[in-house]
Amino acid sequence: MTDVLVMSFTHIGDAVLSTCVVEPLRALYAPARISYLVGSTPAPLLDAEPGIDVVLPYTRERHGGIAGRGRLVREVRRRRFDVVVDLKDAVYSRLVGGRRVGLRDRGRLHAVDRYLSAIRAVGADVAHARPTLTPSADEAGAAQGWLAQHGRPTVTMHLGGGWEYKLWPTDRFAQVADALRRDHGRRVVVLGGPDDAGRVAAFAEAATESHAVAAGLSLREMTALIAACDLHVGNDTGPMHIADAVRTPAVALFEPTDDVRSGPYGPEHTVIRSAMDLGCNPCHPGRAGACGVGYCEALLAIDVAQVVSAAAARLAQAQMS
Repeated sequence: MTDVLVMSFTHIGDAVLSTCVVEPLRALYAPARISYLVGSTPAPLLDAEPGIDVVLPYTRERHGGIAGRGRLVREVRRRRFDVVVDLKDAVYSRLVGGRRVGLRDRGRLHAVDRYLSAIRAVGADVAHARPTLTPSADEAGAAQGWLAQHGRPTVTMHLGGGWEYKLWPTDRFAQVADALRRDHGRRVVVLGGPDDAGRVAAFAEAATESHAVAAGLSLREMTALIAACDLHVGNDTGPMHIADAVRTPAVALFEPTDDVRSGPYGPEHTVIRSAMDLGCNPCHPGRAGACGVGYCEALLAIDVAQVVSAAAARLAQAQMS
């Protein structure tokens, strides 16, 4: 048995993208036990994944700062991993023992391609690899039951995210949902996590049609609902990557961030951008040295009609398949 540690991420979307390495690593090191070192927020999402044997959550409170990093290194070293796949490119990964597999390509590549390049270099077959999440039968059944009780929505919509500058205005999402219901006969369910109550309330106030709301969802419940629907519409946030991982087509709104690096990975998705060129977009304004304005004019320039058209086209394709 080969004990393999994958060093994953703090944010939900990044952690979901990192699941692309699970099956190639399991095949390469068979028989293998796959462990994931991951932030405490996405940990429950990966904990129930059939391809991941052990989830090791890290927290800022316990593992932040120099002393915390030292504690994390000691905790990982005690487990005596044979192979450590460092997708974070973290300096301390060189101290945890085991054979280190690190990132090789740092150009303008999609994150998934960077991760797969690292494990391809040590012999993994990555030809068909991509991010994958698998709701259990119980989770899928609960999602289908919820949808049946709420008019059978076929489109999920997520309004929030961790970075304010990546969020399209809530009232425009409401206009998209209204148009899909009124003009295309498609019901929308708005997904709400623990921090989304304000945006969900603003959406309900702006909408002229009635739309289902699934509030207070766990990440696994959200994943199952997205998997049970025909389309996901949302910002560049974790649920967009969850849609990709469960093979639900997504209409994803981008501007300040770079979809070449972090867009939905599969071919079944549509990325929406405005035609506005600020001379600085795409960028990552949350990072040091960026504009720090807090919003992006290019994202605000995305028109409701663009999003409705893209969503309708994807739904038509889904209906034909």
